[in-house]
Order: sequence, then C-alpha cells, then structure tokens
Amino acid sequence: MTLFAAAAAILPGLISPMQDSGKEYNMGRLWFVILVTGPTKLPDDEAEVQKMQKAHLANFGAMHEKGLLLTAGPMKDPAKVKRGIVVFDGRTVKDRKAVMTAFKNDPYIQNGHQAVEVYNWYTARDRISSRVEPGTIEENTLVLLKKPETQPAHTLDVLQAAQKSHMDNIEAMTFRGVLGLAGPIVKSDAYAGIFVIHGNDHVAVKRWLMLDDYITGGFIEYEIIPLWLSKGTMPKGQ
Repeated sequence: MTLFAAAAAILPGLISPMQDSGKEYNMGRLWFVILVTGPTKLPDDEAEVQKMQKAHLANFGAMHEKGLLLTAGPMKDPAKVKRGIVVFDGRTVKDRKAVMTAFKNDPYIQNGHQAVEVYNWYTARDRISSRVEPGTIEENTLVLLKKPETQPAHTLDVLQAAQKSHMDNIEAMTFRGVLGLAGPIVKSDAYAGIFVIHGNDHVAVKRWLMLDDYITGGFIEYEIIPLWLSKGTMPKGQ
C-alpha cells in the first residue's frame, strides 16, 4: 500500500502501520497545536513586541533541543484567527498538561496575545525530518478536514464507495509527490484529519480534493490555509 494510504484517512479504524515499497513508517500519536489569536491585543510599543517575538522563537528552540518539538511554522489565515502550528512528539509530550507546560516561557501565550488549540493527531513521525536547512523557510499548504454539522443522508454502499475514493485519492496524491503529511485527528468535535501538502498551488490542491468522493459527498469539509515550514521538513520521496 502506498505511503499514507493506511493512515491518512479520517475514517474510524484505519490507523495502522504505513508502508511504501516495503518501507515501514513509525506511526504514532502527535499533538497538533494551532496557535490562534488571543483575547489580549498586542502592545503598541514595537520594541516590546520584538522582545516578545524573540522570546517566542527562543522557546521553540528550547522545545526542539529537549526533544519535544517536531516542527512548527506560521500560517496566513484569511480570517486572521489561526496564527501558526506546533507539532509535539507524543513520546516526549505525554498529555495536554505537558503541552501547556511547554509554552510557559512563551510571552505571547502567557500574556494572552495568542491561545492554543490542542488536538490528538496520528501520522508517521518518520515523515517529519530533523535535517532541515537552517534559516530557510518554504510555503506549503495546510488542509484541515472538518466535520460537517450534519452528515448527508446515505446508504452503506454510498458510504463505502466514498471511503474507497478517499483512500484511493490519498494514494494518488502520495504517488505524485503532492502529499507530505496526513493523518486523522481523534477525539475532536471540529476536525477529522489533516493534510500537509507540498507547495502553494491552491488551485491544484482543490482539484485533488474534488477527486475525493468523501469530500464531494459532504461527509467531510475542508479549509485551506498557507503554511510555512523550514525547508526539508517534509522531504519528497522519503
């Protein structure tokens, strides 16, 4: 089975080891954190904001050195609500309390300028590389797969056909080098799963998503947001 096909589906019971051309990937739980705009306005003093930004980035560096942080990066949310993502390794960050503790030295969080949304995410840890290019950044595309308020009326045959289409499309995106990371979010009322896609061609991303009957059939919805990560975070063909 092609890379991600066993794990990227947002369907119950499809979390399993990933394999591509005989290669096994280390599936496991991660913490996917979305940084959102907090209730407290940033100060008008630009020097104070820069000081907080420096401490904010230094905290990311410290988390990485401790083996807590796998990757992080800013987003450009058109609604200006979602500010960035942080992905923690579930082996070293055991629970939500530990996630919040990791932000104790982040002035944006502590002063209420940003808040955190924490989600259980299952994907292949091996697909997130620590061999990034220092000081570099590149644009990718985050696709948040969202649960609709109401599920469409359907027969079992229709549902199963949509699920197969979903899995086939994940395989195709992986084979073409489009899909970088994918996996289900569990225990969330809002989100069902996540795709992180190489590049920033949102028109092409939408074309791929429209090939997924699970999306076009209304079983899940999606939100596309530009996301920046260090170069090398998701090596193609890994």
